[in-house]
Amino acid sequence: MENGPELLMKDAEQALGPALELYAQGYAPAAAFLWRCGRIKKLADKIDAFLGEDRAVLYAGLQSESPKLRQNSARLISYIGKEQDLAPLMDALNKEETRFVRPAMLLSIGAVGGERAKEFLQSYKVAPAASPEEQPHVKEEQYALSTALKSFLTFEKHTFTKLPQAYEIELK
Repeated sequence: MENGPELLMKDAEQALGPALELYAQGYAPAAAFLWRCGRIKKLADKIDAFLGEDRAVLYAGLQSESPKLRQNSARLISYIGKEQDLAPLMDALNKEETRFVRPAMLLSIGAVGGERAKEFLQSYKVAPAASPEEQPHVKEEQYALSTALKSFLTFEKHTFTKLPQAYEIELK
């Protein structure tokens, strides 16, 4: 079943302006809608323009009392992030106490990229679970860290060559 942000995606362009205003007021569902919009270049550009150079609204979202708003603000950075977002994002992650928020922050740091992000992620340590209930969140955080680190892998380009002779193959 689709939730509110998913339903709004059908009319994303019309809903973007009001969603940006609600996000600026600290409304977490608006942030959920905006990070989904961030996947669409045209909408991501509009979000980026709204945030401006100082990006104060975005950074306020990372520091909000609402875990969902912090999580969705980090997800938004995954799509519209700039190098200037790394310091506030890394600071927010270092202060984050809510386990389910950390994976989004780790993935966003990886998405922004750069040498600072790589060094930060390589030195980041996932804290052990304080209770058995935290264990699934620890696993999610570990997975997010490994996924974020994979964004820095480079692969040699392979040149494909043809087989020395033609073969006939029958697939059954």
